[in-house]
Amino acid sequence: MLTSDDPDAPAYSHDSHCGGFSSDKMIRLFARAGGLIGSSLDEQENLQNLEKLLIPQITDSMTVWLLDENHQLQAVRSSSPPPHEGDDWKDSQLPTKVVRSGLSIREDEYCCLPLRVRHQVIGALEGHNRGHRLYEADDMIILEEIASRTAIAFENSRLYQTLKHTEIQLRDAKLQAESASRTKSQFLANMSHEIRTPLGAILGFVDLMLSPGENQQDCALWGQKIKKNGKHLLRLIDEILDLSKIESGHLEIATQNVQTTDFIHEIHLTMIAQAVQKGIHLNFKLESAIPSTIQTDPTRLRQILFNLIGNAIKFTDQGSVEVSISYQPLLDLLSFSIADTGIGLTEEQSLRLFRPFSQGDPSHTRRFGGTGLGLTLSRDLSRMLGGNVELIRTSPNAGSTFQVTIAGNVPAETPFIGEFLPFEGKAPSKASTPPQKLSGLKILLVEDSADNQFLISRFLKSAGAEIEVAEDGARGLEKAMRGDHDLILMDIQMPLLNGHQVTRILRQNGDSRPILALTAHALKEELEKSLAAGCNDHLTKPIDRAKLVDLVAYHGKKPLKGAIESSTRRVNMSGFHGDVRSP
Repeated sequence: MLTSDDPDAPAYSHDSHCGGFSSDKMIRLFARAGGLIGSSLDEQENLQNLEKLLIPQITDSMTVWLLDENHQLQAVRSSSPPPHEGDDWKDSQLPTKVVRSGLSIREDEYCCLPLRVRHQVIGALEGHNRGHRLYEADDMIILEEIASRTAIAFENSRLYQTLKHTEIQLRDAKLQAESASRTKSQFLANMSHEIRTPLGAILGFVDLMLSPGENQQDCALWGQKIKKNGKHLLRLIDEILDLSKIESGHLEIATQNVQTTDFIHEIHLTMIAQAVQKGIHLNFKLESAIPSTIQTDPTRLRQILFNLIGNAIKFTDQGSVEVSISYQPLLDLLSFSIADTGIGLTEEQSLRLFRPFSQGDPSHTRRFGGTGLGLTLSRDLSRMLGGNVELIRTSPNAGSTFQVTIAGNVPAETPFIGEFLPFEGKAPSKASTPPQKLSGLKILLVEDSADNQFLISRFLKSAGAEIEVAEDGARGLEKAMRGDHDLILMDIQMPLLNGHQVTRILRQNGDSRPILALTAHALKEELEKSLAAGCNDHLTKPIDRAKLVDLVAYHGKKPLKGAIESSTRRVNMSGFHGDVRSP
């Protein structure tokens, strides 16, 4: 019996055949339910309170079913099962029916009610009684009210847990963003240093060269330093662009046959000067027979090896750098192991080694230089070539060993090389005066930059060519129509008419002379645009002197077909809407 000084006593008496509820008892029961259900935002605590409220006052046992994130019904709390051992009290068949219909079920000693929030059913409350204790109408009234409050409590609990989880995710994301921001800020500081250093050297040496009274020998030396710093600056820009293209999925691999011996000799000849300058040995050796020909992108493989071998030389003050080459036929992997006797890395430094914008030790940036992009870029490129870049071993003051692998894609019946002549550890000799490769060629240079006009003209004239300059696309078209040039160098981005427009007009009028595009845009799409416009080839600025001369010689020495006759003055301008300025 309920007593006034026993708050936890049942709010009603329950015999086996009737509810026996008075209005006062119902009010007190609902008041107690309000104090227990929803008093916590913890789902398990609410389930425990629900069990205290219902058992044994209203039901002998209960099961709470809730829909999970996949809309599958799961039993989240069950009291001790009813005494009928043959009954499958965890069977979800009836609760599923209740959830789908939204209607309660009452069958003698069993009941099941929907848990509903804002017209949406989120689960079911299932009850079992013992023996002949039946669920009456009064029981269902109470259970429906309690089920309604329970559903709201569970929904609030889940919303709270979702909010808490979101808060944790936001906090973690904020910490990650702050860490990334610090890393990128450090990278930008390093990049500013890396760009300003060669730029400062370039401007400084130019000032010296412009000073009156300086001798020619000093000016020549300063010119070499300007060239060296300019190449370094270009390499920094290329690294940033390459990494950006990889991240956006726009970097493409150009696979071709590569003669391994020639390629390795080229790498050695390029890197030996750096090693000799530091007084260390650079050795290449074969660890196993390697295929004489592989299929890969030589430009990207060259970029990877230049970076890894360059790092090894940079971080080694005495001793040697050894490059061991091997081939794993079962995996079709060509391997380059680069071992040095340099400063090495601690375990902490090695863990962040391949992160973008990161270096082993930020202080090394000041001492050795570097952007922190090289290893990340090299690893990404090697993976695009079917391999990887890995740190094999390292120890402070005891050097490091990195391994570069790429897929060999070895053509069928390719012979293997078991040894090659040892490389001499000497820097390449200075280049002699370039031969007159372009002797007799008449070239039209269409270029709007006065500085580029001067440089390109000097490069070509020194190789024996005759040069005529047009300062924009319209004048270039007028001069090209005379038909007295063997080859045209066409800048792309120009006023009045751009290079693509001029090229299309010339091709529409039957001009088949070689036209080589010149552009400061380095993306592959620009090459495709130039070829689509009718250009024969494409050079990216800043113009490399040797590449320019070689490319002009290659195209300029071919037999000319269909050059425009000098008498041809009418220009087919179909499809073009623009002004052509007269000369």
